[in-house]
Parts: sequence; C-alpha cells; structure tokens
Amino acid sequence: MSIFLMKSSSPGCSLQFSNRSPDYVDVTIETPNLRAMKRVFIYDNTSSGGFVEYFQMLAGHSSRWEGEKTWETLEGELHLGATCDAWGHVRLEIALRDYQLDWSVRCSLLFDLGMLSEHASDAASFMASSPN
Repeated sequence: MSIFLMKSSSPGCSLQFSNRSPDYVDVTIETPNLRAMKRVFIYDNTSSGGFVEYFQMLAGHSSRWEGEKTWETLEGELHLGATCDAWGHVRLEIALRDYQLDWSVRCSLLFDLGMLSEHASDAASFMASSPN
C-alpha cells in the first residue's frame, strides 16, 4: 500500500501518509479550507518507530478510554493525540510543524471508534509496503 488515507467523518477532511522511504514519509492534512504537506522523519529503532503500534493500541479499545493517547515523530514534526467520548467518537488532534520554515498547522479529525481497526490495518500495510 503506497498511501495510508484516513478520512474524517467531517466532509472534506483527511490525513494522508504517502511516499514512504526507509526513514521519511509525506504527511498531508486536508480540510475544506486548508491543505498542508510536510515530509517527516519517521525512523526509530523499531521497524515502524511506534507508528503502527500507536494505531494498533487505539484499535485495541472497544469503548471509551480516559485521557489522550499520543504519538510523535522523533523530531516533533508530527504529533497525534486521540481522545474518545462516551458515544465512541474519536477526535484525532494533529499538529504538523516545519521548524526550518517556521510554520505549524493544527487541526482535528473525527472518526467512529469502529473505524480504528481498519486504520490500524492500513497503517501496518503502509509501513510494510516497499519504500519509494
């Protein structure tokens, strides 16, 4: 899988991972009024840098969890934080930063709790695919 796309339940909003190399991945955030892309360093001493494990951990919840579950790239260019309410609505807060050009973007995407298993599977397939 060369693209890992997470479509929000909010129309026109998505988070996309693409163009994976051994150490980097392109991250694109899209909303009706915003499109931001940044190539981020995703390497760590595990094969996925905890990326796949983060989505698997989220998918392991069958009901609401307490607090925010977070994951961040080694250099802090991408930060993900997920919360879940009593109705099974998952809010994924995304912060994408470019320290060299001095910009940052923050947005939230909404998902149903039941979608997390598919996202975890797609994340694993994306990271297992051959790098570009």
